[in-house]
Amino acid sequence: MDRVARMVMASYVDYLLTKVKETQAEERRRFSRELHDRLAHQMTVVTQSLDLYKSLAERDPRRAEERLDLAQETAHTALELMRAFSHELRETETSNGLRIALENLMRISISSDVEAEVLFEGEEEHLPDYVRDQLYMILREGVRNAVAHSGADSVTVEVKISPKEVVALVWDRGLGFETSEAVTEGMGLKSMRERAELLDGSFEITSESDRGAVVRVRLPLV
Repeated sequence: MDRVARMVMASYVDYLLTKVKETQAEERRRFSRELHDRLAHQMTVVTQSLDLYKSLAERDPRRAEERLDLAQETAHTALELMRAFSHELRETETSNGLRIALENLMRISISSDVEAEVLFEGEEEHLPDYVRDQLYMILREGVRNAVAHSGADSVTVEVKISPKEVVALVWDRGLGFETSEAVTEGMGLKSMRERAELLDGSFEITSESDRGAVVRVRLPLV
């Protein structure tokens, strides 16, 4: 029985290591996509605007000045994007606590015209490191989905910790969607569900059109 137990444990550890590698690879792909889609686009606009400024400088000074203004404005936007990426890499780690990481995430991810709130109850000392990290990644994906898909004017993250379990929600006042649609699996929900189930927890999402969506995760604390 001891030998079987060791074999099962070794197999489980291998599975966890594989999941960690997959998570790291997905993070690298995500940053690569965002750098390409957002930052590269901004720098292309800057370059094209400066090229047009040079060609228009003598024959159409007014249009040339407009292009220069656009290049400057876009360059400032690109700089802000780089700062946001830098802050996300530096500040949203959970080593300083889940609550701080979530507050940093909300500040970085959600625009100023959207109401953002983190509600926290209980003591973080009950959370093992691996539970804290996986829970953060689930909630982070929920927040990103709310920002990208909901069109919400309010996003709230709520965490309740007890000695036996942690329950967390991400809910928004947005457009909502039909949860039966196949598109839901394209919103990172499969990964979120797998993370919860890996820790013997549960994951669900409920939504109705024009009434927002609620992501709910429950993880036992052993």
